[in-house]
Amino acid sequence: MTAHLPAIPLHIAGHIDDHGPGYLACALRDAHGIEHKFILTPRAAGRPELAADSVYPQSGTLACQIEFEWEDDAGEALARVSTRRPWAAASIDGMSSFVVKAAQLLREPAA
Repeated sequence: MTAHLPAIPLHIAGHIDDHGPGYLACALRDAHGIEHKFILTPRAAGRPELAADSVYPQSGTLACQIEFEWEDDAGEALARVSTRRPWAAASIDGMSSFVVKAAQLLREPAA
């Protein structure tokens, strides 16, 4: 996770490309249960040690910025987050803004 920024948990399905730093097939689930797929470098996925010969699936994190937080009519805390900073990350569908459950957010750097 990048210091000073919260992060969203990721599911890392596998290593898909060795060009440059290598690339991982990743996904996050939003507050509505919709899976959003990403292709990220291991560093952007919070797991710089992962490589083609690593065992998959793995967990990871994607740093994000909180744009807005609120409670829905049922009292559930939600947050709209952007994945544009610090990694300029967008889903394979081009999305970079997601509504997630506030409880999903990892707000403290890993020790």
